[in-house]
Amino acid sequence: MNRKRPARRKAPSVQSFDDRTPLGDLLDRCQLGMSLVITRHGLPVARLIPYSRPRDPADLALAVRKLRSPRKGPKLPRGMTIKDLIEEGRS
Repeated sequence: MNRKRPARRKAPSVQSFDDRTPLGDLLDRCQLGMSLVITRHGLPVARLIPYSRPRDPADLALAVRKLRSPRKGPKLPRGMTIKDLIEEGRS
């Protein structure tokens, strides 16, 4: 299945000293999930993004342990090597 990534939309920009856009309005936009780029003289200087709760370190540690644990899968019979299997497949 070939899934396409959604197109990234450019975050709207706001001038840093724009009197028409008070901080409260910017925070309301962020609360709705919108990211904003704050510019000064047309150049981006900051990004205002919605708050996301930090991840629990215990959850992260569990994920790392699962990734590092050896996978359980088929094992070679005792005394047999991968080289033996390769040779067996060639005959």
